[in-house]
Amino acid sequence: TEGSSLAFTARDMKKPMPFKLPPTFNRKFTAADCVHRRPSRLDYGFWWVELSWPWDNVSDGDIIASELLEAMLGIWDYMKNSGDMPESETWALDWFGYLPCKREARRIKGMYVQTQNDIVPQPTSFPDAVCHSGWSIDLHDPQGINDPERPPNTDQYVPYIYGTPLRCFVSADASNMMMAGRLASFTHVAFGSQRVMATCCVHGQGTGTAAAYAALHGVTPQDVCKDPGAVWSIQQQLLRDDQFIPGQINQDPRDKALTATVTASSEQDNGPAKAVVSGQTRAVYGKGGCMSSQCLPGTNRWISNGLPATITLMFKEAVNSVGQVELVFDTALSKTLTFTMKTSHREKMNWGQAFPETVKDYTIEALPASSNSWQTILSVEDNYQRKRVHMIGFDEKCTGIKITVTATNGIPDARICEIRVYEIGDGGKFPDKPSGLQHHPLLEIPSTGSGAHLQLAAFPEPAWLQHLAPEDTPVA
Repeated sequence: TEGSSLAFTARDMKKPMPFKLPPTFNRKFTAADCVHRRPSRLDYGFWWVELSWPWDNVSDGDIIASELLEAMLGIWDYMKNSGDMPESETWALDWFGYLPCKREARRIKGMYVQTQNDIVPQPTSFPDAVCHSGWSIDLHDPQGINDPERPPNTDQYVPYIYGTPLRCFVSADASNMMMAGRLASFTHVAFGSQRVMATCCVHGQGTGTAAAYAALHGVTPQDVCKDPGAVWSIQQQLLRDDQFIPGQINQDPRDKALTATVTASSEQDNGPAKAVVSGQTRAVYGKGGCMSSQCLPGTNRWISNGLPATITLMFKEAVNSVGQVELVFDTALSKTLTFTMKTSHREKMNWGQAFPETVKDYTIEALPASSNSWQTILSVEDNYQRKRVHMIGFDEKCTGIKITVTATNGIPDARICEIRVYEIGDGGKFPDKPSGLQHHPLLEIPSTGSGAHLQLAAFPEPAWLQHLAPEDTPVA
């Protein structure tokens, strides 16, 4: 299995800060130990202070914690006292962990076991996908820092964002069990791509939404997975909540914006007004994104030329009311935004302020069917959020809505990724799938079976795996 790690943070005290290992800690490192694990910075480290084998990640946690603490302090001792890093003279530890960060332990077998065949060389298109991933297949040496002659990990590049089926999050045997994140149903190799934290978050959103559907409808999770209408409803709710799912776009029949005519006071070539009803709220087309068959091209957002800017939706038929207006704004998803102790990452982020691309001030107007005069129904100032759900309650027949952006948090153009409009009483969770509605043609139905593949994709064998005796080979 992949190992557990301990991290530390340090700061420059601007004066000499000597360090001496406590007498009960005697783990020493040399330059030879650090050929493949070179300390690269002083402020924060290091994921490769990692251990697993020969211990058990589940039952030997206390032993691993003690061994890791000794290794982590030993690395700091090397940095401070070996002479190889003279720049460390004025640096001192200001925090270190004691509870190991555990990468891998138990997983639960689900209705489907995802393998690397579903990820490389190109992803499987799952009709029941509920989330996405895209991290490399990142496998770690289970001996970790105790194996200095070999690199700490091996990476297999993943060329496309890929989907994960709901069946990976539903127990194959227990009728009331679902699991997400590092407990979900993946092989050890596929787990190397699925285990990272942002991916685990979208696992949780997909699994939690499906669990809510099962509870509301009084059915088991397994029954949900076997019901295409239920899966469709869950996917549509996830999209509405701004989850991205490869191959899926908004098809909610209650959303009056989907059939509206969209115009704007101005638009850029790469951001046409009609993009707000494309059904996709992200730019994922191209290198490092989705396969072309699983996503829409373009930015999938309206981008104006200057401010103020107005976008107008005229409905195909007058709606009876405007109950909810839901907006998705551009929050610069391509920029770094994460919880981290790494200084170089923190310096890239806009701490304590909205991203410049995000709309700040705007109004929403409605055009009553009985009048030619637009009525302001909502004004918003100082927005910084990506997803806004406005409970309007405009109880009149209406032929259109208009959104006017007067300010952003920095850039000179308005950007809106999606607009949804629901009548009063139509904004509830989990839409019913209309009779005869097919999955959107973006989705490629896979030709593979419903179980885990038996023939695994070619994958380079890590050096550390070649080194182990057969009886020592790690098992997922």
